[in-house]
Amino acid sequence: MHVILVEDEEALRSSLQTLLEMEGYSITTAANTQEALELAEHLDHAPDLLVADVILPGDNGIELGEALRRRWPDLEVIYVSGYSPEVVKEHGELTGKEAHFLSKPVPPDRLLEMLESFRSS
Repeated sequence: MHVILVEDEEALRSSLQTLLEMEGYSITTAANTQEALELAEHLDHAPDLLVADVILPGDNGIELGEALRRRWPDLEVIYVSGYSPEVVKEHGELTGKEAHFLSKPVPPDRLLEMLESFRSS
């Protein structure tokens, strides 16, 4: 399973990358939406999942999810944020059956549980 992980907090991005790689996931990481879009342009196959912080420098993670879904309509998305649901809602609606949400700090067991459910569906 290939995951695009977009998180501007370097320590969190690194720890999530390590966790997911230890579980056998292929990971492409980016620190912001622009970097993620550039990396996505060079992928030779569709990723299975996007894990993106909602509030990022530049565009937000919701806009990134929408852009990547235009290219890959079946892309699953997990949005993460340390902000309240009210603040998150100011940045866009988490819509679509493939959109999921986790609050920061991201519970590793919950993230892995979500990923495993995607693998089995």
